[in-house]
Amino acid sequence: MSREDRSPELVVAPLVWELEPPPEGEGQEDDPFPPRAGEPAAGFGRLLVAALGDGGVLGASVAGGWTLALACGAGLAPGQLLMAAAVGLEVATVVGVTSLVGWRGTPGMRLAAVAFHDPIPIPRALALWLGWVVCLPVLGVPMLAGTRGQRLVERLAGARVIPSRPRAAA
Repeated sequence: MSREDRSPELVVAPLVWELEPPPEGEGQEDDPFPPRAGEPAAGFGRLLVAALGDGGVLGASVAGGWTLALACGAGLAPGQLLMAAAVGLEVATVVGVTSLVGWRGTPGMRLAAVAFHDPIPIPRALALWLGWVVCLPVLGVPMLAGTRGQRLVERLAGARVIPSRPRAAA
């Protein structure tokens, strides 16, 4: 029988708006987005490890900029090294801001198993990253100091920093 002569095959599946919502209390075990309001804030030690990890990302980006400049034939003139470092800082800024928006944390925060409780909009993420870069000479301690929930990092981001749970493999 040719494809044109055959009747179309039907898929019988309920549409989303035809499904009944589950009663309260049922189906909560497999909820992909369980409520996380009761989680405690992350401690100073974890945030310091996250700041050190982000410092490593920034250092690697600057070193990558220097390596790229040397590979392109730049000398060791201070102006050339400064421009190469600026390129590395630019790369680290793009990585930091996009990971804050997408992952709710920087690469260092993900390594330290902490994340922001709520999503961070791009302007807040940029302000947070620039504040961290300004505090970098003292390892970001001014941004991390304070009581849980009232730190400068949390006020700039507009969200609490909480321990992140490991995700199940798909």
